[in-house]
Amino acid sequence: MGRVRPGSVIDMTRQARLHFWAGCAALGLVAGCASVKRSAPDASASAPASTNATEVAARAAPSFPPPPEGGYAWDDLARLAATNCTEAKVLMLQADAERYQAAVDTGWRNPQLRFGEYWGDEDHETPGRSGYETYPREYGSPNRPFTENGKWSDRDFDGYTVGLRAYIANPFVNRWLRRRGESSAKVMEAASDEAKYAVFCEVKSLCLEAEALREEIDLLEQMAKLREQIRDARNEQVQAKVAGVLDQIRAETRLATLRSELREKQMARQQIVRRIAVLTGLPAEQLRLRAPDSGVRLDAAYLSVATLTDLAFARRPDLQKALHEKEAAEHGVKAAQAGQIPWFEYVEGAYQDGSGHTETYETNVSGHDRTSEAQTEWQARVAVTIPVFNWLGDELRLNRTKLTASATRVQGLYDSIRREVEGALSDYRGVRGERDQIADECARLCQSISAQLDAVANETAVRREDVLAAREELLGYRRVCMKAEHEYLRLTQYLETVSGGSLAPVR
Repeated sequence: MGRVRPGSVIDMTRQARLHFWAGCAALGLVAGCASVKRSAPDASASAPASTNATEVAARAAPSFPPPPEGGYAWDDLARLAATNCTEAKVLMLQADAERYQAAVDTGWRNPQLRFGEYWGDEDHETPGRSGYETYPREYGSPNRPFTENGKWSDRDFDGYTVGLRAYIANPFVNRWLRRRGESSAKVMEAASDEAKYAVFCEVKSLCLEAEALREEIDLLEQMAKLREQIRDARNEQVQAKVAGVLDQIRAETRLATLRSELREKQMARQQIVRRIAVLTGLPAEQLRLRAPDSGVRLDAAYLSVATLTDLAFARRPDLQKALHEKEAAEHGVKAAQAGQIPWFEYVEGAYQDGSGHTETYETNVSGHDRTSEAQTEWQARVAVTIPVFNWLGDELRLNRTKLTASATRVQGLYDSIRREVEGALSDYRGVRGERDQIADECARLCQSISAQLDAVANETAVRREDVLAAREELLGYRRVCMKAEHEYLRLTQYLETVSGGSLAPVR
């Protein structure tokens, strides 16, 4: 048999690998084409699958109970929206994170347990000294060399060590750091309450706007019916050649304008209802609002600047957040002051056990000397941190500046809340007096004018379109009075918002 060269074997191996990978690539391409071909007929089958997925998603959708009789109360919707506020939930989780961060910052570091083993040997040699002894020359003897005995030693040793290092936290600093962490967590909780309260007030304001639009839409629908009757009357008059075409055009234009305004109001109310549905998580289709009680009045005991200011100071979440920020800054100052106290950084204890053997040899001496030794050693180290750079006061000045800023913010909130309460109460009193006057006058005029129009409508000397126009003007007057009522309700809500919560109503 002939010899095979190593180079040819390598070439054959490479060719086999190339053929193998080429075959794998070809199989992959065939499988990919097959998958593409199979995907074409499956496209028609994907429609039933998607339909089934839609049905499953529809069945998995949450079901809501039917709305209560008479619709949802505004306060219930506001509380539901505040409960569903995602930002408030995130802030509460961040409050927990602040507490955990304080625990991490003040926690002890993990101790270190160290093991070690050592061994080795060493040789030490002391060579002998050489010289010449000198004899007198008259003896006829030359100088003769002399040598002192040399010495060397061979030492081998081994042993092991065990050390424990424990880090001791500074209790003076940690005490204030933990308090600062708790205050920071309370800041997040107050921010969560502030977010909830903002959503609560927003939903109540949206409910008021939706209710105002609903009542205005009802009046506009009644006015649209009257204008339709006026338009029909004009058409009859034009056909009878009693009125001109301009009167007919004017009636059509006024009706089209009112219908456009009506559609605009309906669209605005629909957007508000959808916004309420988004905030509360309820479906917009079954969201029904309960009409407010027009006979509700605020308790006179709360209608004083001092009382409302005290309530605002005790209940406003933004003020509580500022107070907690100030408290956290105070604890930061205390922690910076405590950091100027020297303290133990860590304590280390070590144990060492070793043994050794030494053999000593000397020249011109028969035998050698062998000794053994063993030693046990205990060590304890204590390190002290000296706050040299902390004594410069940079950290202390930083925290004092933060404290000053927080105190300034708190004082500014106190002043702004006091002025806001005074302005809101003044506006409320003015609008309440005007609203009471307009409400009494509106009830009286509507009752008397409606009776007069009913009596005049049967007279033959009075034209029908004039009676309809008078009824439309009466509806316009009711619309103006309704706006005054809604302005009163809006200022009532604003007064409650400024005071930090609902005020006790009386009938």
